[in-house]
Amino acid sequence: MAFFEKILNMLRKIIQNLENKLKYAIEGSTVLIEKGINKCQVKTKNYVRDEEKHCWKEVVVEYTQSEKEIPPEYRQRYENGEVIDITEDFILKLG
Repeated sequence: MAFFEKILNMLRKIIQNLENKLKYAIEGSTVLIEKGINKCQVKTKNYVRDEEKHCWKEVVVEYTQSEKEIPPEYRQRYENGEVIDITEDFILKLG
C-alpha cells in the first residue's frame, strides 16, 4: 500500500501545482510504470481541457523509484520492456 500512497501524494502535489499554473482543473490522470536501468520511472499523464484553444493538454510528470519498492507483480511485467498502466489498480487500492 505504501507504493500507491506515494503515488497519491505525488498526484496531490501535481494537481495543486498544475491547477495553480495552468488555471485549469485536471480532468483525468493515468499512472504508468516504465523500466529504467536499476530503477523504475513512475509517470502520471494528467489531462486538462484548454477551453480557449478547444483542445486537450497532456502534462507528463515522472519520478524515479527504486525497483525494490515496486510490487513484485509489476516488476515481472515490466522486465519485458512494457510500459505498464496501473491506473485501475491505483484506483482500486485507494478507492
